[in-house]
Amino acid sequence: MNFLQQFQAIFNQERRGVAKLVVQNLDGTWEARTSSGNAPIRLTGVGYEVGQNVFYDMTTRRILETAPNVQVIELQV
Repeated sequence: MNFLQQFQAIFNQERRGVAKLVVQNLDGTWEARTSSGNAPIRLTGVGYEVGQNVFYDMTTRRILETAPNVQVIELQV
């Protein structure tokens, strides 16, 4: 294991985002819209449905789990 792999193993923290699934593509990926900014993104994952809110890893773009259906408000600090 090299230094980078050791560092990532110690400090590997998920950066979670919330998005709403819009379309399932033929290749199995999802077109989604982020809850902050409504930006389009492509996610990967199985077992979800169009219209669901999901948590996703912002680094890998992998769907982690379903998210509650609540309004998200972004506050600038």
